[in-house]
Amino acid sequence: MKGAQLSNATVVDPAERPLMPSQPDVPFNLTFGLLFGGGLGLALAFARENVDGSLKTPDDVRHDLELPTLGVVPDYERFAGPGHVPALTGLARFPALARLSRIPAVARLSRIPALAGLGRIPALASLLGSRPPARHRARGRLFELTPTAEAYRGIRTSVLSFNRERPPRTLLVTSSQPREGKTSTTIHLAVAFAQLSRRVIVIDADMRHSRCHRTLGVKPGLGLSDVLRGTVRMPQAIERLAVLNSRVAPPEIGWTGPELHLLQGGRPVRDPSSLLASPQMDELLQALHEAYDLVLIDSPPVFPITDSAILAPRVDGVVLVVRCHRTTREITREALERLRFMQANVIGVVLNAADPKSSAYHSYSYYFAA
Repeated sequence: MKGAQLSNATVVDPAERPLMPSQPDVPFNLTFGLLFGGGLGLALAFARENVDGSLKTPDDVRHDLELPTLGVVPDYERFAGPGHVPALTGLARFPALARLSRIPAVARLSRIPALAGLGRIPALASLLGSRPPARHRARGRLFELTPTAEAYRGIRTSVLSFNRERPPRTLLVTSSQPREGKTSTTIHLAVAFAQLSRRVIVIDADMRHSRCHRTLGVKPGLGLSDVLRGTVRMPQAIERLAVLNSRVAPPEIGWTGPELHLLQGGRPVRDPSSLLASPQMDELLQALHEAYDLVLIDSPPVFPITDSAILAPRVDGVVLVVRCHRTTREITREALERLRFMQANVIGVVLNAADPKSSAYHSYSYYFAA
């Protein structure tokens, strides 16, 4: 044809239809994603482990401290979920008013600070069902049947099982640093042993910051420092408290049931360490060892003072309190090394304030959720 152009192109090989798309490369992407995701997960886990160096579980205690865990004390306040309205719980006593607490608009009222504070007024506390502050609350209710009390009964069993032939009769309760719960552990453990009709006495050896009498609702008075200085005789400084089921209160006339005795810290002194290292302290411990089945000593933390290190070699056993998610491995190991250097017999660790909602303590959350 006129005007047509002929091409000189020739087919060398005929085109073949591909069996799979060239992009994306699924096997490569899956392999790369698996390796990259696994490596990133391991890196994050390693970083978290090094950033958060606190002790959290009995496995951490066994691995890092090589000590048994005597018990785990759950943080009781965590059992109240985010929808818990303390100021309205008491309305359940009145059917007509109880329905109001289920109305979302009424439940949100508790978030208003001015209204949420009504539950702290003693006159309204019984109506609203909220608990008034400690200074207005009956001290006999501090040790009721709660997950905390049940946990301390488990610790009591661990202590009794530590040496069945010769269970420890003098125990020192301490911690590596302040505010880990050693005073609470001492008092709750003393109540748990007193419920077995044991003769139990608590010695508040933290003469710098005496707190045992506050926990038990006892007025401050003469105590350990006065006895060691010779200004008062020991029987005059010991206070009796009756233990009736979960109530701890001054005994009534003619009371013959279980008792808990308390030796307060006493009046402040300039150098408590010298008093604790004196021969008078050895004589006091010997006398109490002969008079009681169990002597529990609430001592200061290991750091930054030396009071607990002075007392540790003089007792049958030391209980180290560790606060979960707060106390670091490093400072706990240093405290343990100091106690062992003083030839103390550390029998175990109490993990305090554990989160019952975490996966490590699922059994606590399940059992006490109701």
